[in-house]
Amino acid sequence: MAKPATLLAAYCLLTICGPTASAQRAINVNGFLQAAPFAAPAAVPRGQSGQNADFKLKNEMAGMDERLEEFQRLTKNGEWEESFKVLEFISGKEGSGFVDRGDGVMVSARGLARRLLAGLPEEGREAYRLFHDARATALWERASGKNEAEALGTIVDNFIVSSVGDAAADRLGDLRFERGDMSGAIAAWRSLLECCPESEIPASQTYVKIATALARRGSWDQFEAVRQTVLDQFAAAEVTVAGGATTASEAIEALASRERNTASDDDVVRAPPDFALPTASEPLWRFDFHSRIQPGAHLPFQVRDRFGRYRTNDLPIPTAVDDERVYVNVLGVEMAFDLLSGKLLWRTGKLHELQTQQLQQGVTPEQFKIAVHDSTLWSVTRDVGQRNLLVGYSLVTRDPETGTEVFNTQRTLREWNVLSSPSMADDQLPGASPWEPESQTERLMLGAELPKKELRFDGGFTDAGDRLRLNGHAAIVDGRLRLTNGGSKQAATAFARHPMSVAAFTTQFDFQLTKAFADGITFIVQGTGDRALGSNGQGLGYQGIGKSVAVKFDLYEDADSMGLFVDGASPRGGNSVSFRQSKIDLRSGHKFRVSMRYADARLEVTITDLQTQARFSQQYTVDIPALVGSPVGFVGFGASTGQMTAVQEIVNWTYLPQRSKSPLVQRVAYVAAGRTNQGRDVAVLAIDAGTGRLLRTIELGSHTVDQNQVYAERAATPTLLVHRDRLYVDTHGGALVSIIRSTGDIEWAINYDSPSPQANHFYGYDTPRRETSGPLLAGGLLFAKGMRSTRLLGIDSVGPRLEWNRPVQRTAAIVGADAERIYLSDGELTAYDLQTQELLWATQMPPAVDWSQPLLTDTRLYQFTSRGVVEVDKHTGKILQIFRGSDLHAPGGMLYVTPDVLLTVSNLGITAYAR
Repeated sequence: MAKPATLLAAYCLLTICGPTASAQRAINVNGFLQAAPFAAPAAVPRGQSGQNADFKLKNEMAGMDERLEEFQRLTKNGEWEESFKVLEFISGKEGSGFVDRGDGVMVSARGLARRLLAGLPEEGREAYRLFHDARATALWERASGKNEAEALGTIVDNFIVSSVGDAAADRLGDLRFERGDMSGAIAAWRSLLECCPESEIPASQTYVKIATALARRGSWDQFEAVRQTVLDQFAAAEVTVAGGATTASEAIEALASRERNTASDDDVVRAPPDFALPTASEPLWRFDFHSRIQPGAHLPFQVRDRFGRYRTNDLPIPTAVDDERVYVNVLGVEMAFDLLSGKLLWRTGKLHELQTQQLQQGVTPEQFKIAVHDSTLWSVTRDVGQRNLLVGYSLVTRDPETGTEVFNTQRTLREWNVLSSPSMADDQLPGASPWEPESQTERLMLGAELPKKELRFDGGFTDAGDRLRLNGHAAIVDGRLRLTNGGSKQAATAFARHPMSVAAFTTQFDFQLTKAFADGITFIVQGTGDRALGSNGQGLGYQGIGKSVAVKFDLYEDADSMGLFVDGASPRGGNSVSFRQSKIDLRSGHKFRVSMRYADARLEVTITDLQTQARFSQQYTVDIPALVGSPVGFVGFGASTGQMTAVQEIVNWTYLPQRSKSPLVQRVAYVAAGRTNQGRDVAVLAIDAGTGRLLRTIELGSHTVDQNQVYAERAATPTLLVHRDRLYVDTHGGALVSIIRSTGDIEWAINYDSPSPQANHFYGYDTPRRETSGPLLAGGLLFAKGMRSTRLLGIDSVGPRLEWNRPVQRTAAIVGADAERIYLSDGELTAYDLQTQELLWATQMPPAVDWSQPLLTDTRLYQFTSRGVVEVDKHTGKILQIFRGSDLHAPGGMLYVTPDVLLTVSNLGITAYAR
């Protein structure tokens, strides 16, 4: 078994001592780098570091302390080759996974290996380069196109102290920033500062890049730490990129001024304004559940579980409200009501059938959900007539106006049992780069390697520099892009180094063929990378390039013709169309202009002889993004010669992406799910919000107790939070997990104490109160409180670093937060100071069902209890008033407010009051 204390000591040692003496300048950054993934964690009370967790993370590793001790012994003795083998085990395929650093924080084993590399003395670093520089350099040379990020990531993970480690970390940060992964970009640039203190890349430039990414994330506390470091240590340092120059202090101050004026802090959900409780008890309308199930009854709507026990107190009524309607999901019967009149607009079943059906099949009421997102109604439900207990819960979307079903994952994901409400996100499609720098300041901060919105070589290619990748015989000669130089059997390509949008575009280029006999040129859009090179002769530099589309201008075999070809096919024959009838002769030595326009799967191509003005046009129907495999791709040219030759040159070129109906991002619904046939494994499913198609499965780990066999207590129900480029999942079984949405990779996890649920059944057993809540962002921290845990955790997510580990009642649930306080509820309301962690007040509330949660406004909390709606002052906890209303028998429930209506929802019914 691993010894967490040993690993914790190692992490602390690495953090306090730093990599080497020469690295101290990089680590002394006013606490920013100390909040890195290997920062010394906050003290954790004995027994509260996840040792009693019910959940085990996938790829959780044991035995790492022995490896660490072995590494320390070998390095102390200068046995470098053997010590490097230990590092390869930790960071390589066999050692991929996560290790507990001693405080319940699970960190990447590869990150540990990288930090150990950074801590080597100079002798060890030199030895490492001797053994591994060749492998690192080979990866660096292959780092291009679609595999660039992967190759750079391998260098940073495994060879960070090699001679190319600093350049790889710098470029990887740029790539991640381009793709909107701010946290990933920060991590890469921070690796450069921490692990490569001898780098020639100016630290001032790297700090400014980090500050830019932090500002984009809205992480202002960390931004201020970096800003202060720049002002203290690098104020006069010059930052020169993208053709501009300024000092680091001027750059970061300009960035701070602009970003602070435009950015909004979305760490805390903005509270709605306070409202006055109704003065009249008479409702606008009311809909009773119980009278339709048990006519004449004056008890809350009751069903029984599979052991015949009544489920009243913990029977929630999932509810959603939009501007026009209120929706409920009553154990699988979904209904919509007009918000103002209470008219039943549609339903998916009959309430009076529920009692019999639920007695037959049992019920787990907490798994039913309903929500409104993007003018679509989402529910987690199961067929009310389904008697097979092995049939799981599915995700269903409906038209909220009519109730018409759009999709149901029961038909497509039968093996998965959906456990959580969907969390929505706009995720970029594979390979897409939806974000561009919003100002010259940001472009200056990040350097010339950011992809541009367009390509312009209007005046020729003299200054093409690093914007074009030249392959084969391609060269820049006298300001022209010369693809072949008159030699035989040549092949050449030239591509923009960065992917460009190919969803819709216009492009224009002039070309000239001299001493022209064979073979011709191609304009190419492809998805394999900027080093792609096809065959010579009749291949026109294109044949053999997969995931591609090409338009050819043939000089030899199909002389004076154009044609469209795909997937690297031979550009000869069938699709060729001659333009000789238009009196266009490619061997004339004239300059020719090609204009192309592509949108909505239609490509228009026109070639014009600039001397005679002869013109020929052709149209093609082609789905370029589908063929390329992405809405972005590499654009450029190909050409070739065989036994017969030509000098083939591109004189100038512009490429301008256009707006398209095809988005670069797609709406994604994230849900937690378990296997239908067993309740141990937990995964996150990324589902296309429009079609219900499964996009990605992210396996998190497994419970020690099969949740399908938990009868006496509530089974664990995960909760999710989408925030910027991350997805946070609380399993409510002892693990909080951070996921990088762009890749689906687990970034880190926090283990916390969470006793296993009672899996046995005892008649007369009093089901304990268990409510799920969170995760929640407040005060720059991520808060979580497991449904069976006695700890309230507050995590600096960039670290991660435990800042809060406060004891609370096991039955407490997070209610919400504002700029100053976080609020919990467990029968009494409590408020804690976000800065000091002090308990500010605690107010005992009237009895209410377990699932009753307060509504937060600017200065008030309102809760629907068995005594009515209670209004509480958020600052003092004082009860200000109680509105009794007409819910005389209701045990409490949820409260919703709209501009016109106040709604109370209990397991008796829905009541609407005029505001």
